[in-house]
Amino acid sequence: MFNLEPNYTVLSFFFIKKFLFLQAIAVLALARLALGPALARLFALAAFVLAVIGIATTFAPAMGWTGIPGHGHAARAMIWQSGMVAMLLPALVLMGSAIARPRRAPWIEVLTFLAIVGLVGLWIATMF
Repeated sequence: MFNLEPNYTVLSFFFIKKFLFLQAIAVLALARLALGPALARLFALAAFVLAVIGIATTFAPAMGWTGIPGHGHAARAMIWQSGMVAMLLPALVLMGSAIARPRRAPWIEVLTFLAIVGLVGLWIATMF
């Protein structure tokens, strides 16, 4: 009568968007901070700060941090455009570190690019 089977593509997208993507970007940004030249470290620091703000905003209700100043603005930013802007902004800032020379540890940009493609691919797949 009713199809109550969950759509696993949508569930995967929600899980990755909520619990994995920003954490992975934060780890990659820390790796770029440790291994990159000076210009790349600026991009990595900005990406790390944005990712940590996103992570803190995601888990603020569970931690009881909803009353801190700025949480309302951060929460609204996290849901703007279904949350994709808040997910992609730190990743794209981290991709900006690819312009820095000399390029050390290019695998960080490769992993960041694959994470972006994976998230956007899942997002598109949930629309159909």
